[in-house]
Amino acid sequence: MKACNTESIRDNLVGLMKAMSLLVHSSLRAVGRVAGGPETVIRAFESVVGCEGTVVMPTMTLDLCDSSEESNLHPPEDGGMRSGDRCRSLIRCSPR
Repeated sequence: MKACNTESIRDNLVGLMKAMSLLVHSSLRAVGRVAGGPETVIRAFESVVGCEGTVVMPTMTLDLCDSSEESNLHPPEDGGMRSGDRCRSLIRCSPR
């Protein structure tokens, strides 16, 4: 399976356009293999909405999770991301 890139993700964001405000709540695992990781996905959204648009991504901390339901947590050794990784990716991608 070929890894997704910014262009292939952007091409599948049907219905989105410049200057939109987006609330993105997603699972990177649902997107599939992505060359460049979460930054690539963020760049795809940013390339669609442009500088006039807004991309918002909710974050949470593991401290707020019910630890009795560990099956809901995806530790990095299982290919998941620690809480906050996407947030850190968004901050790294944001213009300074």
